[in-house]
Formats: sequence, structure tokens, C-alpha cells
Amino acid sequence: MTMGNDQRRASIVESESLLWGDDVAEAYHGAAHRDMDRHWNDLIWPVLETQSVDFSSTADFACGRGRNTEKLISLAKEISLIDVNEENLSYCKEVFGRERSVKFFQCNGYDLSNIPDKSFTFFYTFDSVVHFDVELILGYLPEFCRVLKPGGKAFIHHSNYSASPGADFRSNPHWRNFMSAELFKHLATRSGLKVLTQDVIGWGGVEKIDCLTTCVRPI
Repeated sequence: MTMGNDQRRASIVESESLLWGDDVAEAYHGAAHRDMDRHWNDLIWPVLETQSVDFSSTADFACGRGRNTEKLISLAKEISLIDVNEENLSYCKEVFGRERSVKFFQCNGYDLSNIPDKSFTFFYTFDSVVHFDVELILGYLPEFCRVLKPGGKAFIHHSNYSASPGADFRSNPHWRNFMSAELFKHLATRSGLKVLTQDVIGWGGVEKIDCLTTCVRPI
């Protein structure tokens, strides 16, 4: 018997998506937090400031330990932190739980079924989707569109590494999964989003390994 899409995606989540919790609190999350100011100032904000983003209802998807939330919270009237990893959400609740503007959602790793339609004016994810298997991206992109309000925008940092099709992503530079800017644009468009910009960037000394894509849900 062959597995259905959800079963297959759940299997990928179990093997690939639960690697960024307490076990890497310092090795990954701590190091990434120390780089956040540089990433925000050099990579993220130069894109966002050109897009007339409505931050009022923002989603920080695959929020990890909240280093992006620290930047977004001052821009948003309300912000939703979404992650598959319960340990990360528990940490974020300790840090941000007293803020009335903050909500928390644990996703299943392949859809956003516990989040209502048209919830957000802005959907943001940085330094997470770069590791996602294409099967998970196929499941998530229609969901990103669904939870955006019409006219709402998305900022998605994803892999542009296509040198090793079929390889275990952990053997690729910086654990980048198989994806390209062109393929991502195709999948996003097929999912109902309109791609606005794509900026191919380097990461950790590897040129053109990533892409910053902005999209809008058409009105």
C-alpha cells in the first residue's frame, strides 16, 4: 500500500524537521541569535522596506527561539509564533508569553490546519525553509496563501541549492535542501501567490545558495 501525501509528509517531518530544539540550543539557536542583527540589517530589512508591508497581523513561521520575533514584535500590532517543535514554543512562551499581542501555534510540520483563513497581513520566515524538503514546501505554499489576507504579503527565505538532487540535505552545504529560485517561484505561483521579488544571496561563504522571495496574495 502506498502512503498518501499527508502520511509521506508526516514521515519527512519525523526524520528531518525536529532537529532544532533543546539539543542545539547553543550550537544553533545561540549562534543564530548572535548573527541576527547583521542578517536583519544587511539582508532582511533592505528587502522589506521596499515592499510597503502591513505588519499589523504578522506570522513568524518556524520561529525557533524567537530571534526574528524580537525584530518583528515592535512592528506588529499582533504577532503569531508558529513552530513544529514544542521545545521551541515553550521557550518562546517563557520569553514572550506576557505580551498580549503574541499568540502561539504548534503546527504539524506540513500544513497550517489549526490557523483560520485570512489571518495575517504579513507572513514571514527566515532561516528555516532553507532546510525543508520539497514535499513539505508543496504542502505549505497553498497554506501560506490561505492564511494571508487578500493583499497580504509574504517574505520567505528558502534554498537555492540544486546541485545534489536526491541527496540527504544534511550532506549539503549548510544543510540546504533541494530547491531553486525558479522552482520556488513556479510552486508559489501554482499555489495562488504572486511573486514580487527574488534576491539570490550567499550564506556562510557559499555564493548564491539561498533566495529571499517576496509574494502577495492577490486581492
